[in-house]
Amino acid sequence: MGDEIISKYSKENRKNIRLNISKKTQLLIAVMAISAIYFFFLPMKIPRPLEVKPNEDRNECVVSEVPSKFGFDPFYKKYCDMDGIPIISSQAVSDHALQQTYYIVKNMLLAIPYVKDEFIESGIYIAIIGKNENQTTLPEYSHMDSEYWDNRARGLGASGKVKITSVGEENLLCLNSDRYQGESILVHEFAHTIHLMGLRKTIFGFEARLRLLYYVGKFEGLWRETYAGSNLKEYWAEGIQTYFRTNIEKQNPDGIHNSVNTPEELAEYDPRLYKFIDEIYGGFNWTPTCPSE
Repeated sequence: MGDEIISKYSKENRKNIRLNISKKTQLLIAVMAISAIYFFFLPMKIPRPLEVKPNEDRNECVVSEVPSKFGFDPFYKKYCDMDGIPIISSQAVSDHALQQTYYIVKNMLLAIPYVKDEFIESGIYIAIIGKNENQTTLPEYSHMDSEYWDNRARGLGASGKVKITSVGEENLLCLNSDRYQGESILVHEFAHTIHLMGLRKTIFGFEARLRLLYYVGKFEGLWRETYAGSNLKEYWAEGIQTYFRTNIEKQNPDGIHNSVNTPEELAEYDPRLYKFIDEIYGGFNWTPTCPSE
């Protein structure tokens, strides 16, 4: 009787193992099949300039009073036009911070002018959080839980009906008081805006392809214990940071970063994500520098 029970248990156990392996194999086959369709049979058609070179002239940003035509809250006193996209701040923010914002946003859109056109059409703008201001100091965020958000964030991307992208002055100017030294928060947050308010509206199949890349990477065990592995949005934004060399590295994953923080390392670690970003940016080789560099 005991041998029969053991034999029966062993058979059922082997059956369950075969079933689990079978399901895993089926999932892998399905993922690979979908991947083949998107990568080989449905290539994205991405318009871009024939030749794009980085723009290093921050002085193109002429800081002035905020034009009344925009209807911004009176809190905002400073303004700079980035080819139709407003950059604004309170009086407390340095002009250099507006110029640095101009410089970063300008270059992030150079290779994807169709996204810039979409932003102008939909009313996207960028606001700077002063070094002595908080996330919820900005009128657009004043309704949010200040205890949580003022401790958590120094910038947020635009999404849905929220047209504002924000960033802290101290990060733009590479000040010692910056809690995110070594990273560009504007590159990260504006990457969210480019994703959610630009590319998925202007490139057919963008969102589906990005989602596929994310889940294939998760299936393979990539980005464990990192911010990039937490969700689809951060997968893209962290990827963009790394593509433009504005991320930091940790030899052992710490829940936010791992050892991948250059485009070369990204190409080796997650070649599908690197190729996807590079296809959109057309090999645009640019890394933002601090204002004093």
